[in-house]
Amino acid sequence: MECFSFNESPKIYWLIDNTMQIIWKSGEPQYHYLAPGQHSISCLDEGAKVRKIDVRIEEK
Repeated sequence: MECFSFNESPKIYWLIDNTMQIIWKSGEPQYHYLAPGQHSISCLDEGAKVRKIDVRIEEK
């Protein structure tokens, strides 16, 4: 996952399934294992700009 902020602060707040919060630096890749199933991933910068995506992970 990767998210960018063009504000002065390079902090990005990741929310996975609306519970797990990860604080990361803008533009740096973030690797996180997701179990099979539906997941909601959001990123928020300090300017309150939010992006959200829903993904489905399947096992083969």
